[in-house]
Amino acid sequence: DPKYDPAHMPDFDTAPIVGAKDPYFRVDGVKYGEKDLTTYVVENGKAINMDTLYGYGYQTIFILDEDVDMTQLKPTFWFGSEERVHTTYVGTKQESGVSVQDFSQGAVQYGTIIDDNEKNYNVSFVKKQTGAKLFVNGPDERVVFLDEYFEHKHDILIANIGDEELTGINVTLDATHVKLDDYWTVGGDNNHTLAPFTSVNDESQYGELSNLGKIRLLPDGEGDIEGTLTISADGQEPVVIRLNGRASNPVITTTELAGAVKYVPYAYLVSTNNMNDWNEVDFALIDGELPEGVTLNEKTGEIFGVPTETGTFTFTVRADYSYESFESSEATLTLTVDNNTDENVAAQIDEGYEITVPIPEKITGKKDVVWEIDYDYNAEEFQGVWLDGQLLEEGVDYTVENGSTKITVRAQTMGNTSNGKHTIAVAYRTSDNELKKSAQNYTKKKETTKTSSGGSGAPAIPTFQVKFEENGGSLVSDEKVKQGKTLSSLPTTTREGFYFGGWYQDAACTVVFYGTEPIVQETTLYAKWEAIPAVPVVPETPVTPESPASAEFDDVTIDAWYYPDVHWAFENGFMVGTGEKTFSPNEAVTGSMVVAVLARLAGVDTSAYANESFDDVYEGQWYTNDAKWAKATGLVEGIPFNPPEEITREWMAIVIARFLQYMKVSYEVSAETISFADASEITPAAMESLQLLYKLEIFKGTGEMKMNPASDTTRAEFAALTHRMYGLLTQ
Repeated sequence: DPKYDPAHMPDFDTAPIVGAKDPYFRVDGVKYGEKDLTTYVVENGKAINMDTLYGYGYQTIFILDEDVDMTQLKPTFWFGSEERVHTTYVGTKQESGVSVQDFSQGAVQYGTIIDDNEKNYNVSFVKKQTGAKLFVNGPDERVVFLDEYFEHKHDILIANIGDEELTGINVTLDATHVKLDDYWTVGGDNNHTLAPFTSVNDESQYGELSNLGKIRLLPDGEGDIEGTLTISADGQEPVVIRLNGRASNPVITTTELAGAVKYVPYAYLVSTNNMNDWNEVDFALIDGELPEGVTLNEKTGEIFGVPTETGTFTFTVRADYSYESFESSEATLTLTVDNNTDENVAAQIDEGYEITVPIPEKITGKKDVVWEIDYDYNAEEFQGVWLDGQLLEEGVDYTVENGSTKITVRAQTMGNTSNGKHTIAVAYRTSDNELKKSAQNYTKKKETTKTSSGGSGAPAIPTFQVKFEENGGSLVSDEKVKQGKTLSSLPTTTREGFYFGGWYQDAACTVVFYGTEPIVQETTLYAKWEAIPAVPVVPETPVTPESPASAEFDDVTIDAWYYPDVHWAFENGFMVGTGEKTFSPNEAVTGSMVVAVLARLAGVDTSAYANESFDDVYEGQWYTNDAKWAKATGLVEGIPFNPPEEITREWMAIVIARFLQYMKVSYEVSAETISFADASEITPAAMESLQLLYKLEIFKGTGEMKMNPASDTTRAEFAALTHRMYGLLTQ
């Protein structure tokens, strides 16, 4: 066959695997919660090799437990060599028996990096069904090579995954240069039935389960293979497979990129569904531009760098393949780089790489500064230190010692920067090639020198005027400031129908003025305004809840501390019962409950988001549109979000703080830091949100100044939170 040249597959390490188990990566089971499910793993190397596509990375596991939720599986897997296999990912790194994946829609693609080359696996979990159920392994288009390397045969696994006998099984072939094997052909007397799926132990005389079978294709002459294979059975929808003698053309499978933050290291892998190690992939940027400071690795497809500009960047990546019969594939992607605000920078810190000794918030640049990260430095993983997006030189700009968490940035490095806010960041590459990072902001202030008063030789310090351009706001007086000094305070202004969005250094309101910048010339600051949205209106007639309209529940007593909140939330249609007369006040809330209630508080018609699509939001659920709204508006961006799962109190705090910002709520809180008794248990990403909500009296803690960040939020507690939020929204 001129389309297939075995020379592209020179040895076992790079060729599709025939007659043996995969030497690099194998899914060997699955957990559901903490339970190990009863499974049967289809592999090569047993008494009978059941499916040729195993050698191309297709791995299938049958689950005997029929009541499991296929959206909540935790696959367990094995690596052949940690030195060669660096990472396993489904968009993000996976942990065996820990990472949750959704297999309800079919196969999920896993990937590994082996010796810096990408290798992909299609993993399918199939659970037991009610009645007789035909299952045919693999995609609806098959690559069929019937040469010496593949032992002149191609096998296709079929199975009965139901709890009743499957009868009337038949196979018909309509294709060129290929035929059905006389022995393995399915159909006719004595070979048209498969037993029920009742066991995962080898039962048949061939060493496989008695509910499994296979179809074998053999060569019939020489030439291209083209045509169809149809598998049917009593009461089943026929399965039609297209056959051809060349591999399906690989394509780029990445459709979305994670967001980035200015001056903070960034990495994201552009992936393809190439299943053939002998087909090398090269990547190229063919249209558009990446942010300044970010590049595309042409061999691995990784987008990596430290962005030095903000904005939305749309570009097109092309994947070229070494196998000449494959056409190139393209994908247009969008990368958003957010501004390096304190909140955005802090949110980029990875778990296990927290800052233990930060650079002081304000420095003069006259002496060395110490920066300590909760990580033991080693030269192999350390990637470097960046200051405002510029890579610093080790030994010149800073020092760091092997085994130490301390980075000392030299005075001249700090002194060579301008006055104002700066971002410093550090990055590491773990042994599995995953990028880890930490970053923080600090402000450099000009050091002033005191001079004696009254001397005729003392130089006069110039004074500059700061003008406030209010753009329609109330009157704010201009201010005079001595050179090098900062404003005594930033004034606020008001304008009917608008929220005040802060002061900016340019008329277009793109460069924020924080008030910590020294004044060195005549300066004009510009007010930014945002229109106030309509206050959500609660209908006078309560929304009809799913349970009967009653303010009382059997499990909510009138003397319970939460009764007024539950009564209010139910009467106003924000929360409903869990049964005809139950509210389940002590039951933990889930992500789906939270986004549904917030959507009702905001008065949003979430049906407008029905056409949105997100990988972690499943169609056809009661909460689907609410979850899509939360995803589209960024309420759950960058935090674990699986709608059916219970959520922690600190997760809840982050979402509520973002919701208040989404609703453009105006408030004033003190700048003091509240000392929580369990502050060490609060992640840096959640601390700011918990501080704010405590000051606003939305979160009140669980007593003794404890916030219990990792515990669940009960339905009763959430009713109270909702009631308090509503009070703030309608003030």
